[in-house]
Amino acid sequence: MDQWTGCPETETSPRPEVDVADRMLISLLRSNACADVDDLASRVGLSRAQVRVRLRRLERSGVVRGYHARISARAAAEGCVLAFVRFTGDGRPTAGELSGLAGVQRVHALSSGWDYMIEAAESCFAACGDALLGHPADIALVPVAHGRQGATTGTTGGPSALPRLTQTIR
Repeated sequence: MDQWTGCPETETSPRPEVDVADRMLISLLRSNACADVDDLASRVGLSRAQVRVRLRRLERSGVVRGYHARISARAAAEGCVLAFVRFTGDGRPTAGELSGLAGVQRVHALSSGWDYMIEAAESCFAACGDALLGHPADIALVPVAHGRQGATTGTTGGPSALPRLTQTIR
């Protein structure tokens, strides 16, 4: 197991040279991936140019594989809804077209009285009225409560299971 990347090492992968300053940079990035170069440089005792060169080398060698934000489950769930959509006219958009809407996270085709279940930001449906992408539709919104790391709770059974939380937009 590679101590820097946490990935299994292969005999064919070259081991990048990592010195004390690189280890300090890695440690600082672990605690704050958004740290700016000025802050990193002052903490490690290098110039901004040296830090940039080291970061590029660490990225190219695969030691640093990305920079990530850790979002709290509560913040991720704010304003998130499941929208159960039934198109009432002749035409209907595809799941791909629906997934292109701003704020849409997932689209699921259903084989029930509803055509799609869409997990999205509530604002995505605020101005829909009685149509979605120009197609007449019934839309039932169910607030989503997120549990541990993306687990969705309190939404089993579709909109009929939670009549008090369901709002139909017509």
